[in-house]
Amino acid sequence: MSKLLSANFLRLKHSKLFWAGMILMFGFGALLVLSQYNMYVRYGYDVRLDSVLLGYSILIGFLTAVFTSLFVGTEYSDGTIRNKLIVGHSRIAIYLANLVTMGAAALLFCLSCLTSTLAFGLPLLGTPVTGLQTLCLMLFGSLLLAVAFAAIFTLVSMVCSNKAAVAIICLVLLMLLMIFSSWIVAMLAEPEFYENYALTGDGEIEVIENVRNPRYPTGVWRDVLEFLNDFLPTGQSMQYSQMQVAHPWLLVLWSFLIALGTTLAGVLVFRRKDIQ
Repeated sequence: MSKLLSANFLRLKHSKLFWAGMILMFGFGALLVLSQYNMYVRYGYDVRLDSVLLGYSILIGFLTAVFTSLFVGTEYSDGTIRNKLIVGHSRIAIYLANLVTMGAAALLFCLSCLTSTLAFGLPLLGTPVTGLQTLCLMLFGSLLLAVAFAAIFTLVSMVCSNKAAVAIICLVLLMLLMIFSSWIVAMLAEPEFYENYALTGDGEIEVIENVRNPRYPTGVWRDVLEFLNDFLPTGQSMQYSQMQVAHPWLLVLWSFLIALGTTLAGVLVFRRKDIQ
């Protein structure tokens, strides 16, 4: 497997798409900081580095979907995977080598964004105010989330031989998950009560009653929505990007289980895949 990893990382080193992703994430981190600093300069808003520190979480899913589908898909289109099998590498080793490479690429993308965020953010926005223990846990969780994204898209890319189809499947899957997670967040943000106002005789506005919001989720339905928001990678990415994570350890657990589950499923399917 060491030879497979060496070959993969050598490919990664010379990949123009990889370096384009690194530059994109570096620029994205700088853009997040400068946008916050602009709000402070123009409007006097109280901005913090915390609000953009994990901003890469919202973009890493899209970048990993594109990069993984094209990087792994090229191995099918060029016949590289077939050649690896011919020279005696096992299917498990091939799958895990690609997974490790894609996970490393996802982490490097995140670190590129984090580097620029700190480089621009510390002098412009100051140091984070979030507690060190909480900050480290959320940083670890967001990086593990990137690995979970890599595991998901490695699964899709390794079980489907068509590079174009893989890219479409990965992006469509991510978009559907993002839309679903956005709907969940909107549902959880619904207020429990609405205030009804009335105009008094002297022209003043006063609250006359609080009306229960029929769209406000309660009971088991709310528990289901909260679970899905914490479990889905896209829901996690939204929470990390806004630094609003209610259950950081739970998100770490779900990311680990997603990465482990998709890896096991991918290995089982790839072992039985007919490779032409």
